[in-house]
Amino acid sequence: MHDSSSSIIPILEKEKGNDFVLLSTGTWIIAMNPFSTETLTQHQLTNNCLCFMTPKKQQVKSSMQFLGRIHEVYLDPLSEYFNVHVDKHLNLPLDEKLCQELIAENAQIFLADGIDTNFEANEELLKHFGSYQTAYYQLTFEIAKKVIAGINLITDKDKSIKNIYISGGFNKNRIFIKYLTLLKKGIVIKISECKNESALGACINDEVIFITKICSTISTTNKSILT
Repeated sequence: MHDSSSSIIPILEKEKGNDFVLLSTGTWIIAMNPFSTETLTQHQLTNNCLCFMTPKKQQVKSSMQFLGRIHEVYLDPLSEYFNVHVDKHLNLPLDEKLCQELIAENAQIFLADGIDTNFEANEELLKHFGSYQTAYYQLTFEIAKKVIAGINLITDKDKSIKNIYISGGFNKNRIFIKYLTLLKKGIVIKISECKNESALGACINDEVIFITKICSTISTTNKSILT
């Protein structure tokens, strides 16, 4: 079982059938939809989508994007260009008005159309901005926009996903979360409170396999006794 699909199992156990998407965030940002019943299409495959499986043979349609890496590689250049601490983004105030303005402008500066292939920072791009805050907000906007596109890509045509869980490093990024809610109206963001989801999910999976093996052994033993 893939470690990302393992991370969704504890939330499936908690939600008990309520639809949701899990955003597993880190170097990769992976959107996982365990409620898609549609077959994976060629369009989805060519846009970095695939399917995992739960222990109960439930498909988890997923969109994988290397967006956390892009966020990471720009932190040092942003710090150096604007002469601020490298962790300044952690203490930026949430400015919803600035979010709205950048959404309205809908500029494309840091990221390309489609699947990104350049994962090195281009410091020349920072000349577009007069402040660290505006540059970071623009970068985060473009990342969030691609995340929403990924979620839409793995959502079945006749369904609308309302609940989005976020695990990993971006679940503490208020700017990223605000962009998600502005770009996809009506969604409810839930921060995963479960620690080490992948490890816990793998344990649950191992327990299911262990119980299945015990049942199979008992069944075989009983048949042997009867014969």
